[in-house]
Amino acid sequence: MIKEILPPTLFIPAAAQGIVCAEVREEDKFICKVLEKINHRKTYIQALAERAFLKVIGGDCKTPLVPLGIYTEFKRALCRFYSIYRYKLRL
Repeated sequence: MIKEILPPTLFIPAAAQGIVCAEVREEDKFICKVLEKINHRKTYIQALAERAFLKVIGGDCKTPLVPLGIYTEFKRALCRFYSIYRYKLRL
């Protein structure tokens, strides 16, 4: 039973979590056009922004930074990032 719905700004998801994507060959113009029609532009931009943010903070599997979550919110011309990370010590 769901007792409370937590907003993504409070319970921050992993980057691009919940986004469904399709991969297609660049030269397959027909499929590219079909996918363009069903693409959700705001979600696409949100995924790009979250991945770019992770890249800036060095959030990959080769660094001691372990991103635990990131969420972007767009208000007018502004993009706000909510993020949680921790520093992983290697002993």
